[in-house]
Amino acid sequence: MNLTLIYHAIETELQLQIHLVSGETYVGFCQESDSSGYFTIRTMSGLFSFPSWAIKRIKEV
Repeated sequence: MNLTLIYHAIETELQLQIHLVSGETYVGFCQESDSSGYFTIRTMSGLFSFPSWAIKRIKEV
């Protein structure tokens, strides 16, 4: 997975749609997690953390 879009979104506060290999989809603003290789997405429902290997698709919204 190319993580360039996530890093760009973190720097510019872009909203992303993240689809994970588990089938979950989150829409919100990403930030780097304290754990190496993990990201956190801030949604209307709260904060969710996931490892970078679990990302299936990324889309800018």
